Amino acid sequence: LLISTPARLVALVQEKGVDLSTVRMIVVDEADKLFDHGFVEQVDELLAACTHPKLQKALFSATMPPAVESLARTIMPHPVFITVGNKVGASDSVRQRLMFVGSEEGKILAVRQLVQQGELKPPVLVFVQSVERSKQLFRELV
Repeated sequence: LLISTPARLVALVQEKGVDLSTVRMIVVDEADKLFDHGFVEQVDELLAACTHPKLQKALFSATMPPAVESLARTIMPHPVFITVGNKVGASDSVRQRLMFVGSEEGKILAVRQLVQQGELKPPVLVFVQSVERSKQLFRELV
């Protein structure tokens, strides 16, 4: 099992630090973000390095805009799409709210306030940018 960012893995492949020829499954998470933010070339390079004849490819994404779906079809000729909820918008079962905060500290205060007011009841899933940020957030909230 290898978990990596595209850029780091491409560097390792180019440096001959890793051989992907025996990889049997590649999973691209946050596919919409990767394809939308200029990572297409890196993903293409990684797919080219994965030469096993029984390679399986999986893409996961919270959204699938038409341009990203088109790019996905170039690497997966016969994809199977599984859609949970609405394809073009948020699920009706998910409650969303936009809160304006002035800083990183404001985010922490807002989350604490939501917990104290009973509006955020565990279990709760929080997405952050990095492992370091998740550890920091844990320390700040617990």
